[in-house]
This record gives sequence, C-alpha cells and structure tokens, in this order.
Amino acid sequence: FSKNQGTALSRASQLFNQKFDEDVAQGLEARRAELECRYFSKDERSALVRLAVKRLDPEFNLHCNRHGCGEDCEFYPLPCPHNGCHEVLSQRHHNRHHAVCRFK
Repeated sequence: FSKNQGTALSRASQLFNQKFDEDVAQGLEARRAELECRYFSKDERSALVRLAVKRLDPEFNLHCNRHGCGEDCEFYPLPCPHNGCHEVLSQRHHNRHHAVCRFK
C-alpha cells in the first residue's frame, strides 16, 4: 500500500505543480475515476466524509444538527448547475461558488 500511496502522492504533486487548466482538470478527473474503481465508491466516500464532518464539527458550522431536514436545510447538498462543473456543495455556499465557477 505504501508504494501505491507514494505513487498517488507523486501524481497529485505533479498535477498541482502545473498551471490549472483543462488538461489538469481532465487529469484530476481521470485520477478520481481510477481511485474510485480501485478503492472507494462515491457512496462510500460520501459516507466517510459525513462521518468525518460530524466528528470534526461539534459546533455544527459545516453540517446540520437536525436529522432528515431535507431540501429546506442550508446544508442540503446541491450540484453546481454549470455544464462541466462537478462540484457538489451546500445551499449555504452555492452563491459564493457561482461567483467564481469557471464553467459559467
């Protein structure tokens, strides 16, 4: 595993040392797809992130303290509406992302 981890870190390092352009975005997407196939699915990653946020955010600055509040919640996750953007963020941060989204 450590050999694979070193390879993943070196690949990521190479990507982030380049100017962020379409080639880098495609490279990141390809790497994300590769990791998803080899390690955790999107649903598994989402579950792990939810657990981490709950553990690391006891003051509820990043997640809701009400169970099942749904689409009315400021933390309800929404995909960016712009074609080509794969960001998913809470309603609370949608306007901020919209102002800087490079796909609009």
